[in-house]
Amino acid sequence: MIYPKKDKLSILFKSFLLMIIVIGFSGIGSAQAVTSSLSTANVPSTTVNVEQGFSGTVTIKDPLLNKTSNVTVNYHPYSYGSGFIVNKNGYIITAFHVISDSRTLDNKNQLKKMSSEDIKWYVEEAGLLKYLKYNNPSLAYKIFKDVPKTQNDHRKALERATDQFIKNGWISTNSYKSEIYVKGNALNKVNTSNSLKASLIGSGNSKTGEDIALLKVNTKGIGLPVATVSSKIPKINSKIAIYGYPVSKKSSSPSKSSGNLNVKAPNPKGTVYYETNAITAEGYSGGPVINSQNKVIGILAYGVYTNKSKKIMGSLFLSSSYIQKICKKYGVPIIVN
Repeated sequence: MIYPKKDKLSILFKSFLLMIIVIGFSGIGSAQAVTSSLSTANVPSTTVNVEQGFSGTVTIKDPLLNKTSNVTVNYHPYSYGSGFIVNKNGYIITAFHVISDSRTLDNKNQLKKMSSEDIKWYVEEAGLLKYLKYNNPSLAYKIFKDVPKTQNDHRKALERATDQFIKNGWISTNSYKSEIYVKGNALNKVNTSNSLKASLIGSGNSKTGEDIALLKVNTKGIGLPVATVSSKIPKINSKIAIYGYPVSKKSSSPSKSSGNLNVKAPNPKGTVYYETNAITAEGYSGGPVINSQNKVIGILAYGVYTNKSKKIMGSLFLSSSYIQKICKKYGVPIIVN
């Protein structure tokens, strides 16, 4: 991970948190018929940790030392989130922003799939950071000396430095790649390390803010436990629980946050989110939101913050109809009840 414990929780909705618009809800048809070979499980046991990282090699021309160095970027997680298994063959739901382009999300409040050029840029940034740390701390001091000592300010300063190095031809990429890993006890029958590499199958409509993605891991023919997705519209004032892996707590089991469902909160594009007073943390993004019947009624997307103190006061989740929608689109059978 390039920046300490970075999760993209809460960014996209800051521009319209106070715009609570009540619109009609149009139900999505159920996903494909489910065979009896799919076995349900308690939602916590299907919740997994999702992480994305970058690796590659870069060449850096140091403008102060006037020398050229090759830097190897070994895989290291850049962003963290959560997810949950919806099909025994290894299909997993998570929040799209966990694995999307962070810069586009930060700067334009837009969800965007990683392109080859994006991945290359992140490897160059990681390579520059490693070079500054181990090869030329004096250059690092020059870049960061007037930057406020906050994680976000240092992150922005490193972004600017990376862009400057690219513009001036001081950094080039020899190889680069992005990898997504899924971890959790639900995978222990497939891999003793409880970790599997995942591929991105598809995502929701980014133009309307559907913050959802479908991942796939190779289960080697071993069936995974799956969550049951609710077919009903979430009930206002009902009790809910959210499961996820907060980055501040290293654990093999997901944490839980409970609360009440407060209000329907569609975004300006009409995508249906709901607000709850359940307090979540960085790393919960993509985790399942469940009702009292232990059925998934949504997927956690963002935190809700107060305008003045920036203290988290609740969470926003995407309704379960979008889980049905994306699984139907890609022909993935899920249990809907």
